[in-house]
Amino acid sequence: METNARRDKFVRWFLAIAWSVLFLYLLIVFSPSGTRLASLAGSWSQMLGLPPGTLFKLGHVGGYLVWILLWCGVLAKGYRRPLPRAVLPWLPMVVLIMAALPEGLQRLNPDRHPTWMDVGYNSIGAVVGLALRVVVVKRK
Repeated sequence: METNARRDKFVRWFLAIAWSVLFLYLLIVFSPSGTRLASLAGSWSQMLGLPPGTLFKLGHVGGYLVWILLWCGVLAKGYRRPLPRAVLPWLPMVVLIMAALPEGLQRLNPDRHPTWMDVGYNSIGAVVGLALRVVVVKRK
């Protein structure tokens, strides 16, 4: 019985890390700076009367919202179950690391321009995702 519990715990952590690595990979691969996507998003922002870059900032928020929902769902053994108490103290640190890591990696690419503002948008997305998750778990 103890072996199954240890295996389940390992699988949960493995999946949580796998989701995080996949998320970071997709952020790096689909980097919008200097691409056709960047010009398209800029023209859409202008057409909607929004400041330039607004759609990308919403992408930061939306991406991290989805990531935190997936990550927490794996650790909780279900998307409508509460997180284990052992995870809660680590959650703020994980959110900050995951919010800052892509911006730090952008420094390695001369075409990218990391900003602290983007770390803030990433963190906002994760916090909104956590709040949404609390609402979903309580409605269960």
